[in-house]
Amino acid sequence: LLLAHYLRVAETVVLLDADLGMVTMDALFSMGLKDDTDVSFVLNESRQARGTTHMYATRGQLVGRLRQAVADGEKCYVATNSKNKAIELQKALAEEFPERRIFAIHSDNSSDLWTHEFLRDAAYEFEHSIDVLIASPSIGTGVDITFKDDDGKPRVVVGHVFGLFHGNITTHQDMDQQLARVRHPGQVHVWVEPTEQHFETDIGIIRNELARTVGQTRSICGYTDDGDAILHRSDGLTDIWARVRSLTRGSNNRLAALFVTLRMASGWQVETVPGDKVQGHAGNAALKEGRTARLEDRAQQILAASILTGLEAEHLTDRDKAGLPLTVA
Repeated sequence: LLLAHYLRVAETVVLLDADLGMVTMDALFSMGLKDDTDVSFVLNESRQARGTTHMYATRGQLVGRLRQAVADGEKCYVATNSKNKAIELQKALAEEFPERRIFAIHSDNSSDLWTHEFLRDAAYEFEHSIDVLIASPSIGTGVDITFKDDDGKPRVVVGHVFGLFHGNITTHQDMDQQLARVRHPGQVHVWVEPTEQHFETDIGIIRNELARTVGQTRSICGYTDDGDAILHRSDGLTDIWARVRSLTRGSNNRLAALFVTLRMASGWQVETVPGDKVQGHAGNAALKEGRTARLEDRAQQILAASILTGLEAEHLTDRDKAGLPLTVA
C-alpha cells in the first residue's frame, strides 16, 4: 500500500527492469499510477556476440561431458534448478575425483558461513579455492562472477559452464540468469527437460483460481450470479499475481524451446550436440551413484537425529507452515 502511494504521488517514474514486460506495467497501473504521470522507458537494444551454447538431447550425456571436463582438470561451473541434483552431482564427482575441490551451494547450506564468505568475493574464491562449483537457484540474480586481468579487462577462468534444468521448477528466464552468473565462460553446455506441458495460461481463469484458493477473505468482496468471486482490485496484487503465474506456466509449457529462443535473441549461437551413448551411459551411472549416496546420507542423518519434545515439534511445525526457514538439523 505504501509503494502504491508513492507511485501515485510521484512526478516521474523510471522503469529499470532487466526484463521489462507486462508484469511491470500491470504492477504500476494496477496500483493506481496516474494517467498523466511522466513515465520514461530506458531500453538497451545492444546485441553482442556471446559465443555458442551446446544443447544436449539427454541429461546423461551432459553429465558425461561434465565428468570428462573434470577428469581433464578443467574449472567448471554447474547451474541446476534442482537442489537434489546439486547434492547428487557433488557427491558423485567428489567420489570419482577425490583430488578435485568440488563444492555445491543450495538451500540447505546457503546460510552457512562458508557460503557467505564465498559470495563476498566469488570470483577470487572460485579461481583460487574451487575446481568445480555446483549451484542451485540459491546463486541467482545479483551474483556476478567476473574474472579480470591487471588492466581490468575480462578474462576466461571457468573453462566450462554446464546447465542441467528440469521442468516445472523455474522459468527459462531464470535458467538463463543462472548460467549468466559466470560472465565470460569458455564453453557452455546445457540440457533442458524437453517434455512440453499444457498448463492453463489464461489470466482471467488464473485470477478465478486465486478466488477459490485465497486464504484472506478480505480479497473477496462479493460473488456474481454464476458464483464467480468478485475480488478487491484496489491493491493491484491479484492482477499481478495472475500475470506472473500466467508467464510462469507459459514458460513451463515450452521450457526447452523458449530457452533456445531466448539464448539466440541474447546473441548466442545454439548448436545441438550429436548423441553419444557411451558418454550418456557413464553420465547416467554417475547420477545414479549420486542419488544413492544422497539418500544414504539422508537416512544416516535421520537415524542420528535427536528426539524432539512435543513442544519442539509443534514449534518447528508452526515455523514450517508459516514458511519460515528450518535448518537441515
